[in-house]
This record gives sequence, structure tokens and C-alpha cells, in this order.
Amino acid sequence: MTMFGGAAVAFHVLGWVVALLLSRAVLIDGATFLAAQQGDAAALAKLVPAPGARRLLTGQDALREAFAQGSPEILRLLVAAGVETNSLLVQQVSQSRFLNFFPGETDWKGLSGAWQEPSCPKAFQAALRDQTGGPSGTIAVAGEAEFLAALSEVLGNDEVYADPAVGFKAMSLPAWMKETPSPGWNNSPLVRRVNWAILESLYPHALPSLDRGKGTSMLRFLAREALDKRGEGGRAALRAAYYDRNVEVLEMLVKEGFSLEGLQGEFRRSSFLDVPEDRHLRAYLEGQGMRPTEE
Repeated sequence: MTMFGGAAVAFHVLGWVVALLLSRAVLIDGATFLAAQQGDAAALAKLVPAPGARRLLTGQDALREAFAQGSPEILRLLVAAGVETNSLLVQQVSQSRFLNFFPGETDWKGLSGAWQEPSCPKAFQAALRDQTGGPSGTIAVAGEAEFLAALSEVLGNDEVYADPAVGFKAMSLPAWMKETPSPGWNNSPLVRRVNWAILESLYPHALPSLDRGKGTSMLRFLAREALDKRGEGGRAALRAAYYDRNVEVLEMLVKEGFSLEGLQGEFRRSSFLDVPEDRHLRAYLEGQGMRPTEE
């Protein structure tokens, strides 16, 4: 065999090996996704490599699914196997999917009964009807999944606070939440944070506070395990929280080692409108020693 012929064979073999490894990686990624989707930590533990070992998976699909399923145990397994968290962290902050209730953290049975009382806010009853498929004017029997979906629907409802049955004005909430504009905010992160506070105020023993919710806990875990806190990955997470005017997430990122210097050039005086959440964010940043740049 000539030298060139040998090189061709070697190249062919190398290509086959690479294809095999890539195929295996795709299969492992697919299997880890299914394990995360099913909440099967035991199966996942057999699929992911030991910490520090060379890995053949990205694990991003499984990581996203573990977050969606509210599975901190599976998140920990994937991160221990070397799956990168910065991408999901930015996505969760920018899309605010962590502002959700997850399985096992609500007294949904107790709430289900309370939501069928005549005095219950109409938006709550409507959300439960939407999820249970009950006939018009009635609420069918709901399970946990349907009730969590109803809670999620309420979180995104931008007219909840205007319902007299809610009693929003009498609630003990932060001033910046109470100075709300008229209905019609759309499903913004601010709406979800205010509605969470409303639900927590109405049902303190049935729902977790936002800072103790599973979504916040998992977001904090992603931030703690982020590989890139001071580079572009860190700046992307900070920018996502900044443009959502989310002071709580900014505080969390700073506590987990991110630097507000990553917002250099983003904090501009003219970027703020004179509305409560903007004033709240500006006060926090200025309290951290930042000064807005002029346009």
C-alpha cells in the first residue's frame, strides 16, 4: 500500500470513529433528555460520566428539561457531569420561566377548594375552568398538573390586581409593586412577580414565597455553578436581569460572584422611564455605587 493509500485508509477510519463518537453523543444526549423528562435520577446517573471524566454529551436539552420539570436532583447530576449552565441561566432570566410554581411545592388541594368558593377572585376561577375543561360556569375535578397550570395562568394575568375580590390596595407589599399602572401590562416579568406576591399574600400557608420557590432555588443553583461569571456569559445574565428590571435576580447574581461591572455602558440615564420598577432598579444600582452614563 502506498503512503497516500495508507493515509486515505487512516482518514477513512478516523472519519468512521468520529462519526461513531458523534452518534454515541447524540444517543447519550437523547437518553439523558428522556431520563430528565421522566424525572428518573437513577437512570440518569448511569448515563452521565463521573465528575472530571471526559464527556461525550452537551446535556443542554436534559438541563432545560430538568428545570422545566422542577428536578433539582437531576440538575445537580448534570452539572456534576460537566454540563455548562450559563446558557440556561441567561434563558431563564430573560424569559422568566423560573417564575412558576413547580410540582410538590403547593397545597393545591386546599387551594382548589378555596378557588371554588363564590368569594374567590373571578380570574382564579376562570383559570381553573380553563385547565380542567369543565362546562361553562363549572369547575371539573383537577389534579396537581392542572392546578399548577391554572396558577401559571393567573401569574400571567395582567388584570388580577384590579379585581376588588383580590384586595390589592390593602395588601402589605413593597411600594414599587403598589404603584402599578392601569391593566394592560401584558405578560411581563413584573406582572408575574406582582401576581406571585398577591397569591402569596392571599394564601401564605399554601404557596411558597418567591425567594423560597423551587424556580428561584434552581435559578440560584445555575448561577452558583456558572462557569463564566465575569466574561461574556456573565455579562449576558446581568443584562437579561437588567432589561427585565429584576433587582432580585441582580442581587442573586452578585451574591453568586457575578460583577455589576458587566453592566458598564448599559446603565444609562435615558434608558429609564419614570415608572416604579425603573426607579426601584435605579435606586438599587446607585446604592451599589454605579452611576448611569449620559446619552
